[in-house]
Amino acid sequence: MAYSDDIDALNPDHYWSFDGNSNDSVGSLNGTNTTINFTNAALTRDASNCATMTATGSRISFPSDFILNGQANRKCVAGWFSVNSIQPPPKRIYGEGTDGVTTPLFQLVLAYGNTFMFEVIDSDFATGNTIFNCQVVGSNVAVADRIYHLCMTFEGDAYSDEIRFFIDGVQQTIEIPDPPTIGVNDIGARGQAQLGDPSGASGVGGDTLLLQAADESSYQYWVAFSGADAVLTDTEIRETLFEKGALADFTVSTNTEANMQSALNAITSSQGNSPCCIEVQAVSGGGDFTLTSDKVFDDLASIHFRYNGPSGTLTVVNTTGNASIGSSPFGGTLRIAERQTLTVTAVDLRTGDPVQNARVYIEAAAGGDLAAGTEIMNELTNVSGIATVTFDYVVDQPIVGRVRQGTTEPFYKTGTIAGPLTAEALDAVILLVEDE
Repeated sequence: MAYSDDIDALNPDHYWSFDGNSNDSVGSLNGTNTTINFTNAALTRDASNCATMTATGSRISFPSDFILNGQANRKCVAGWFSVNSIQPPPKRIYGEGTDGVTTPLFQLVLAYGNTFMFEVIDSDFATGNTIFNCQVVGSNVAVADRIYHLCMTFEGDAYSDEIRFFIDGVQQTIEIPDPPTIGVNDIGARGQAQLGDPSGASGVGGDTLLLQAADESSYQYWVAFSGADAVLTDTEIRETLFEKGALADFTVSTNTEANMQSALNAITSSQGNSPCCIEVQAVSGGGDFTLTSDKVFDDLASIHFRYNGPSGTLTVVNTTGNASIGSSPFGGTLRIAERQTLTVTAVDLRTGDPVQNARVYIEAAAGGDLAAGTEIMNELTNVSGIATVTFDYVVDQPIVGRVRQGTTEPFYKTGTIAGPLTAEALDAVILLVEDE
């Protein structure tokens, strides 16, 4: 299913793919371009090129009858953005209205400290009193050439009474005021909606301030919602708008499980700050399969592994890597497991000596990731009284476990291994009582 179809399914009022032009793919509100090119590589799946602003005066303007320019009690605007170099802020990314002083304001800026800031301002211009002034600031600094998905929501006090801001589908929590409540039903009528450089006055925080476009900034799949359709769930924002659209740095293509493992091994072990680092397609013939990973991911990467299969389960097992953020928005299932070494040591309670050739047996109990009765460990202790086995941990696993030595003298009574298996690998010492 194409990314454009996923967007259509959310019932937007308008959206602009910016794949070769600024035409509205839903309505008839085509954008007007000022110093824009459409030759740079796409920012998302399901596109060949993107819109790029080639100067600080670049803009894309939408018709004045843009549906979200009137009073609104629920609205959402979202899209993909990237800039090839971080420039002196503030820079305007998207805006409706001017400065928040002479007209209400709904805008997203690349603010001081190179952070993303979403703000909504409304004032009683007859008295000069501010009705509300709300801002949400992104928690991380923007990085040049990094692609971001940005989503802004507004709901008046007849609904959730707040603004919210998401980066790569993650809600941002630096809020002014905290929480950023509206206190009224609507935001007043704004001026013309524009991407990039404002054509009129501009401002930040309710003060007049010069804003321009970020030179060499790029846009893809900007979408607008109103009314009940603007009340997107966190899942729709994260999985549909972000995870389904994100471009991956690397792809492991459909093949046999062995060949897909080889392809994954060939990918560089150090993964950078990216919206999606590695995507994995379905295994040949479909079904469940497992890949092991030694990849070390940047702390700011938004998706470590995305499974693109429509069905089946992909299990990614961390051996020496740190994969933890998975995505499977296309119907399949992704599990991320940590490879552990389970260790059980059998010791004679009376003498403190190790017990060799004791049988260590562990099976899954009900309530975990494994079916009850699944064998996890069935090993004999060595001369040091130690038995080990590898275990791929996904979630806490209840167990039934025991240690027995009744084959050769001296004999020992059965010892019990307590569970569950957790994120901290089992390392148990079992004291055995001699059975006379």
